[in-house]
Amino acid sequence: MYRTLAAALILGTMALSSAHAAYPERPIRIINPFPPGTNTDTVARLLAQKLQQNLGQPAVVENKTGAGGAIGTSFVANAPADGYTLLLTSSSTHLVAPVLRKNVPYDANKDFTPIMTVTVSPHVVVTTSSLPVKDLKEFIAYAKAHPGTSYASSGNGTGYHLAGELFANGVGATMLHVPYRGAAPAMNDLIGGQVQAMFDSPGSVAPNAKAGRVHPLAVMGSKRWPTLPDVPTTVELGYPKLQFSTWLGLFAPANTPPEVIAKITDVLKTELSKPGMAEQFDQMGSQLNMIVGKDFAKFMIDGQESLRKLAKEANLPMLD
Repeated sequence: MYRTLAAALILGTMALSSAHAAYPERPIRIINPFPPGTNTDTVARLLAQKLQQNLGQPAVVENKTGAGGAIGTSFVANAPADGYTLLLTSSSTHLVAPVLRKNVPYDANKDFTPIMTVTVSPHVVVTTSSLPVKDLKEFIAYAKAHPGTSYASSGNGTGYHLAGELFANGVGATMLHVPYRGAAPAMNDLIGGQVQAMFDSPGSVAPNAKAGRVHPLAVMGSKRWPTLPDVPTTVELGYPKLQFSTWLGLFAPANTPPEVIAKITDVLKTELSKPGMAEQFDQMGSQLNMIVGKDFAKFMIDGQESLRKLAKEANLPMLD
């Protein structure tokens, strides 16, 4: 009897291992919780292409938008932990929301297995081209002299929103936050002059700046950006506290088998490390930045703690 039970357990374990080794046996989907046309969408499609080329199964991107990314993120939190539903999201959902939103329908630290960060990019202070300012100093003076100067974001509780709040608090201005359902419609209204400013990604700002549709004033970091080489940084302009970046990271539902996570990680680390990939990300407006597994989890938790400290110092309100 015991031998029979032991044999059954061994066979069961072998079958389970075989099932994991066979991954994937059907299509994989990467959920993007933000609208099409965003940097998140572009990166998600690149990752899907690399997975499909290397794993022999279709890999597709699905956009499940709304609530500042919470709808798509929550969907993945509740998906089967089998490696067939992944999440590519920004620090908005896993850094900003857990710290600044009252009712988040998922636990950023417990409901997911962090696979890897993919990119990091600073935000850019950008104004509508019709605003009568020519540089960051003049914009700060304008915002302080005109309470209610408006800035757009991709939604309440997103990184774009937080960057604006930290900027306004840092310079002592009272600004009006105007949330949109995604960065693309926010940028469209900035171009049209319906809002006066935005704190957007380099990938979105650069082509619109080149076409003269918007006016980039400063990169919110310490290094100039490849696609915006003539735009100074907040640090070099004398505003070292006005630094803010967003990362993109890939997640699976919690308890996804380690063998599956390892296979996904190995493919993407290999592919993204190939010559020319870093330059490709630069042109997309992001910087390739791979932090993997447990290091990613620690990076995220450390970021949440730093943000809590910043939010307290800046007296930022909790968001609905």
